[in-house]
Amino acid sequence: MSRLKQMPVPSDEHRQRVSISLNAAEHRCLVALARQVGMRKTSFVKQAVSAFLDDTTFLNPDLVKAVRRCSLDIRNIGNLVNQIARYTNQYQRLRWGDAKALQAHLQAMEQCVRNLLSSSALNGYQKPGSKN
Repeated sequence: MSRLKQMPVPSDEHRQRVSISLNAAEHRCLVALARQVGMRKTSFVKQAVSAFLDDTTFLNPDLVKAVRRCSLDIRNIGNLVNQIARYTNQYQRLRWGDAKALQAHLQAMEQCVRNLLSSSALNGYQKPGSKN
């Protein structure tokens, strides 16, 4: 069960401002993390708190974009495979152009996954000065 469901959450008309104090090291870390994802400090903190309250993971926006792009590619490849299967079943043969198109799409998908796995987006957020 999410933490948010366990706590009463005020509606937007009852928004509250929260002030926090950070020491110099914490502030540098916050600034660096927000900069990594191209967000303002306040937006970064708000999203991190929301993710905590919803009991979800706060993902790097670059990773989310890459996963969405790969998901769309997978869906397109699935549609192509279905079209080729329907044609093949209907005419009991596979056209050379369809086989080559399928191969090209599969290679593009493989490259997309390779790029995603090698991207810095997968590294998540790194504390400034850490070795990871």
